[in-house]
Amino acid sequence: MASKKSGVVRRLRQVRAPVLPGTRKGAVLPAVLPPVALFGTLMVVCGVVVALANMDAVHWWPLTFSLWMTVFHVPFTGIGPTGFVTVLGFLPLVPTLLYIAALAWTARHFTTDDSPADVQLFSVVSIATPLVMSGIGWGSMWGLRHLVFIQPPHPAVMVALVLLTTLVGLVVGLRERVLHLIPYATDSFPTWGTAGFQVAGQFLLTMLTTGAVAGVIALLAHWKLIGQVLLYGNSAAGILGFGLFSLLYLPNMMIAAAIIVAGGGIQIGGSQTSLYATHLEQLPAFPLFAALPQHEAQPWWLIFLVVPIIATVAVARRTPGRTVGDRLRAIAFAVPTTAAFSAVGAWFAGGQIGVMGSVRMSEALTGLVLAAWLGILGAVTVFLQRGEGMASVTAARAERRAARAAQAAAAEDTAVEEKTDAAVEDATMEDAAADHDGTAESEGLAASDADGTADNTEDNAGTEDTYDSIENSVPVTPDLQTDADTNATEDPVATAEPEKTASENDDAAQ
Repeated sequence: MASKKSGVVRRLRQVRAPVLPGTRKGAVLPAVLPPVALFGTLMVVCGVVVALANMDAVHWWPLTFSLWMTVFHVPFTGIGPTGFVTVLGFLPLVPTLLYIAALAWTARHFTTDDSPADVQLFSVVSIATPLVMSGIGWGSMWGLRHLVFIQPPHPAVMVALVLLTTLVGLVVGLRERVLHLIPYATDSFPTWGTAGFQVAGQFLLTMLTTGAVAGVIALLAHWKLIGQVLLYGNSAAGILGFGLFSLLYLPNMMIAAAIIVAGGGIQIGGSQTSLYATHLEQLPAFPLFAALPQHEAQPWWLIFLVVPIIATVAVARRTPGRTVGDRLRAIAFAVPTTAAFSAVGAWFAGGQIGVMGSVRMSEALTGLVLAAWLGILGAVTVFLQRGEGMASVTAARAERRAARAAQAAAAEDTAVEEKTDAAVEDATMEDAAADHDGTAESEGLAASDADGTADNTEDNAGTEDTYDSIENSVPVTPDLQTDADTNATEDPVATAEPEKTASENDDAAQ
């Protein structure tokens, strides 16, 4: 009895009470944490800067909000005392990548595949929280626009970039769980689509790694020129600050180097640089710009095109998939994914730099170049890898032939079964008809036997009447009568003897 009660208690403990979306603290609190922690950190840092620089307190909030917009890569505008307007859009990617990494880590560790509702709630809160905070900051900046240099950004641009940055962090963190955000996608999304995302991510990461290596080599090759640019800091503190500020742009440099190595080009103001040609004009005094080639393009630079070739082959060889067809579909899905992400990354890496023009990474061309490398060379690599392509084609043809043969055999078996069923049905009908005829014949024979029996009965009755009339018409003597009765008694057949003639009777009397 005690064991039964304990079993009931265990089952009751396993039953979960329904939880309202608003009370899912395991999904809400982690989603709120990254943007709130970021904003709190920026407020503290800006407060320290304002205090150390003896700035007016009114500048504390605009400075905090401008750094918040920098994290989400939102360009902002400044208006000087004379009405001069400048736009700063060439922003460092290190703060943006740190926020994306924090959001991705949180999304990966505080959501599970077993709870799609938590994934959806986490995503909604992660998107809504920075949007609400940005809206509050924008409203306060609008009220201070006549008192400070920094002006509020365009609201539509702000919303779009905050949303885009948050979505990138969610996609990187949730990975395949992002399908829970799309109705019915979890059950209908193909496996080669997931493999395509993996291929695109590996290819872009490989290209960024090669870009980082190329950028470091370029910095080391031009270290003297970089040192001259750092001297614009005028003091040890200025040089140190200038150098640290330049380090925030290292991801921008990695993307630019990867674009050049892949066969694209970048533009800084009036200067253009690629593997095919260079055109240099006066560049802004920024240390990382010193890593650009300082002379005309050389023919041997084209050897760097081997980098995307090696990267594509290395990634394509590891494309997941059961068959070559599945791997080719994964490559086909990875092509537009690579183009989209590379174009967005190139756009984030550039931007306006005030009166010096802008930094452009040829976003559309970058997407097309990387997609072409992966689409063409990747597909060829998958198809020809260790002869698996031709073997797969041969196996597929053999499988199709076997399937057609199986279908033909199944159709033939079906026809034979139909014929057999028809023959059995005909035989059954014939047996039923024969049984019916036999029954009718038996009934006819029985009727004939009954008629014959009736006729025999009538004949016997007529014979008995004839015998009675003969016995009554012929006189018999007592002795003869006695003998006749005796004979009739001993031999009944004798009564059936034919009548004797008169002469025979006279002879018998004599």
